[in-house]
Amino acid sequence: MSRLALLLKETGAQCCGSDRCYGSVDVHPMLDRLNAVGIQVFPQDGVFIDKNISKVVVSAAIEPDNIDLKKAIKLKIPVVTRSQMLADLFNETQGIAVAGTSGKTSTVGMLSTVLRYLKYPHLYYCGDDFCAEYPMPDLSAAPVMVAEVDESDGSPVLYQSSHAILTNISLDHKELDELMEIFGKFCSQCSDTLIVNADCPFTATLLKKLKNKNILTFGIKKSANFVAEQIKLTPNGSEFYLNGTFCRLSVAGYHNIYNAISTVALLTAIGMEADSIVAGLAEFKGMKRRLELVKEKNGVRIYDDFSHNPEKIFNALSTLKKHSNRIFFIFRPHGYSPMIRFRQEFSQAISDSLSPQDKIYFMDIYDAGGSADRSIHSKDLVDDLNKHSMDALYVSDFDRLSAIIKPELVAGDTVVLMGARDPQLGIYARKLASDLID
Repeated sequence: MSRLALLLKETGAQCCGSDRCYGSVDVHPMLDRLNAVGIQVFPQDGVFIDKNISKVVVSAAIEPDNIDLKKAIKLKIPVVTRSQMLADLFNETQGIAVAGTSGKTSTVGMLSTVLRYLKYPHLYYCGDDFCAEYPMPDLSAAPVMVAEVDESDGSPVLYQSSHAILTNISLDHKELDELMEIFGKFCSQCSDTLIVNADCPFTATLLKKLKNKNILTFGIKKSANFVAEQIKLTPNGSEFYLNGTFCRLSVAGYHNIYNAISTVALLTAIGMEADSIVAGLAEFKGMKRRLELVKEKNGVRIYDDFSHNPEKIFNALSTLKKHSNRIFFIFRPHGYSPMIRFRQEFSQAISDSLSPQDKIYFMDIYDAGGSADRSIHSKDLVDDLNKHSMDALYVSDFDRLSAIIKPELVAGDTVVLMGARDPQLGIYARKLASDLID
């Protein structure tokens, strides 16, 4: 929602917003950022909703009894969802959409980094910020918009893309059969080039049903139009050859190689030279909270990561494990419903990616308020992991973690904090790094 507000402001709209957490957090970088560009934020008490507002945009987390929403309806102000608002903006451009269960934010970041490197005017909508500063694209005459498309609310079907990437499909917000239908519709609405992962079994199945005229595939394991070969992984990046062109990435993991291949495939399809694309990709330093290296000292590395579903957690931990003596994994579950729904998958993903000598710490499940089935507790998940012979511990207080972990750290160890939704996690990761290795 915050990033949509920033995008609307960049395109000339006047906007303000409300947040249910307003007042409970005294200082937050996003609040400061919104205020800095003239976007006021209010508590959700209905006071700022009046007839001067032409449209109210709501997130999928807003419930029918929300005070602001009820007042907007009472005043007959048009109400649209975040996805509808974004799709309306996107569909007015030559849109490049990135959809899929995982990898959307990093792929959009890669696309935008290359376009900025090539000074190509574009709008972009992304789930987080860049780890490095890049020149802002020219918004005065931007016919192209690059956006990540979130499947959690089924909204990919709203997007009429000119070009699109489907990164992968796995169990997450919805059941697989529903996801296949949503992504199938999304792909069918792409009017020009569609880039699809050939290695993912579910996107490969979908490929057989698609009737798009211009489909290009990418992968590592299987035959595809764009294939990465001679891969060399490093702690903070990778090197490989892509259709004969040498590529170097400054972001780690096989999952980022997939993101990079899809980026090259799409930009090549719209007429850019491979050498220029690869040069732009070399400038990409990652996205905030996507395996973001917060600090490294005396052989100990501290990471902050957004991973929250089983596949993302498995990919992130597996990437870190390749270059770590031990992993100290701190996880804040992002909601009660996902933990109930994917309880077994979470336990399996963690035990498959870590070893018994690694340390696991579960914090309390993030409670965003509203109605929720609170019948599960982080202690239940810890019990599941202990049954897998994993060293898991429930810790109720963030401030206890540094005292628990610090005496055990030695060179070669990695500490990673994972989780989504909680706005304090990125801030806490930096505090933890300071406490542990300063």
